[in-house]
Amino acid sequence: MPLVNSRHPVARWLAAPLVLAFLTVPATSVAPASASACGGTVFKGELDAVAAMSASDAWAVGGYSTSTADRALIEHWNGTQWCRVPIPEPGTSHGLTGVATVSAADAWAVGNYSSGSASGTLILHWDGTAWTQVPSP
Repeated sequence: MPLVNSRHPVARWLAAPLVLAFLTVPATSVAPASASACGGTVFKGELDAVAAMSASDAWAVGGYSTSTADRALIEHWNGTQWCRVPIPEPGTSHGLTGVATVSAADAWAVGNYSSGSASGTLILHWDGTAWTQVPSP
């Protein structure tokens, strides 16, 4: 008997086979939080998963490192370019390893975070406007 409601979009995504795309992002395509969404200072990062609704609506997740911490990264493809999207910063170190899209206004990203001696799973939800952290079981 399944432990989750199989009719829920996230449950269907978790039950489906997950294909991950592992790649290194060129230094010119990722901007830090202090830069604008599609420009500014650049550095290297890593994308671990991608999910697409259409040729002009795709999400990629992963992470990047600063001199003090590891940070999660979400980029959105609008059909022309990849743009970094602001996300919550739940701890001193975090990263994302999976993403799924249900619709243009419903996407999910998962990973992990740590803050000092505490650590846990990280779940983010896109509501069509912004990414927000969702409590993890």
